[in-house]
Amino acid sequence: MSTAGAESFRLPPLLSGGSMLSCFHCLATHGPFGLRQLAIDRVGHVDRPEGYVSKCDLCLHLRDQLHATGAFPELRPDGFYAEK
Repeated sequence: MSTAGAESFRLPPLLSGGSMLSCFHCLATHGPFGLRQLAIDRVGHVDRPEGYVSKCDLCLHLRDQLHATGAFPELRPDGFYAEK
């Protein structure tokens, strides 16, 4: 396997700055519903009235909201979270 270009694609540590509030850490340890609680606590997340098609749909919606805060550098690239 080639590692060419690997330097430009390094992800930050899961526990950014030692914080246990990293969204990746939260997702890995508590699943999408733990991430939902993080979004409620950090950005006042309210579930969509029409609900979600799947856990993946919920997770993407939560990550969009958390990315908008700028407090989670692991949520990138920025273009992925751009207005659709």
